[in-house]
Amino acid sequence: MSHAPNVMATGLWFTTKSKPIINRTSDGIFSIQIHAVDRIGKHCTESWRLIWIGPEAETFNSANNLALCTPGQPLRVQVYGLRSLTTGRWKSGEIHAHVHACALAPRAAETTPETATA
Repeated sequence: MSHAPNVMATGLWFTTKSKPIINRTSDGIFSIQIHAVDRIGKHCTESWRLIWIGPEAETFNSANNLALCTPGQPLRVQVYGLRSLTTGRWKSGEIHAHVHACALAPRAAETTPETATA
């Protein structure tokens, strides 16, 4: 199935507790699915399934697998081919998108009593 890059999005997503799903296509090409969330607001998140296929995905996974398996790891991602789907037992919404580019983003600094503001 071909996905035209007619709708693209760029943003900051966060990995979830779900481990990435790694497979090979029928042609033997590396494929990874990363479950992530978009933090829209303080109490609002949107579920995303980021699908990345190809040698760049394999190289990125090899170099960053531990980070991808860490819940809350920020990812700076550019995606295309967005599709809104209803999935799972509870019929929750999830957006599926194909990755054009992905990079780890720095994690927020831990707040300590010395740096916390009143």
